Amino acid sequence: VSGELTAERELLTLTWTQPASGEETQDSLYAIRYDRLMDRLTLTRHCEVHMEIAFSCAGNARSEGLLSTPYGDIRMDIETKELAVSSGLLELMAGKTRFAPSEEGGFDIRMRYLLHVPGEESIENDVIIRVCLENKADTL
Repeated sequence: VSGELTAERELLTLTWTQPASGEETQDSLYAIRYDRLMDRLTLTRHCEVHMEIAFSCAGNARSEGLLSTPYGDIRMDIETKELAVSSGLLELMAGKTRFAPSEEGGFDIRMRYLLHVPGEESIENDVIIRVCLENKADTL
């Protein structure tokens, strides 16, 4: 899937469109925003079902999330266990390099967390997003 990556000082933004699948009738627009100073990452999804969740390992590792569906909103707590952004992406943010893919050809963003929804058992998640840069213009 193609998308766009921008790295400006302390803020990294990654956006992409995921084609509709299964019962979905429209594509999903995703955005990741990582604030290096706050060590906080926000993941949003815009489509028929809107989602916004935040991950942070700084201080209190709990944050809030919201899933908005045609049937109503579901609030959830996110308990971040691990938030790891590849050193290559951090170098891009710091302006040390414009293009420095790892030996595997990309950079990883990893979010390992527990999702707490009221009235439900906690759900353990481990998400790895691989960012592969195609050229020195910082696109993936």
